[in-house]
Amino acid sequence: LSAQTNPGDSLEKTDQISKLIEERMKGVEGIEGFIVSVGVGSIFSPIKLIPKDERKMSHTEIMSVLRERFKDVKGVRINMRDISARNLTAGRLNPVAVGLRGPSLEVLNEKSQELIKELEERNLAIDL
Repeated sequence: LSAQTNPGDSLEKTDQISKLIEERMKGVEGIEGFIVSVGVGSIFSPIKLIPKDERKMSHTEIMSVLRERFKDVKGVRINMRDISARNLTAGRLNPVAVGLRGPSLEVLNEKSQELIKELEERNLAIDL
């Protein structure tokens, strides 16, 4: 799990948000343990799952449970990656990557936000 807080947020603010995320991860069936690392504006938490043959839910179902628990955490963008395909592909572990290019950062930001909003509203993508 990785998360980014709003630009300009202090370490203290990021730490407060990390504690909310940590509380919501506690008690999720299938999670054996996790650690949380906090930096200015960023949170990283590798999550260790109970072995597959010893748990009822798949790793993607656990990710869905976590997403539901994180819905009301404000001021942060939380991402989870399915790393089950690691070492099987080259590059990033995201299933889809979109790159926008152009001379104006303002226009690129505007268009990227429009794309994210559209994908989220249509439930076509998660963890954007």
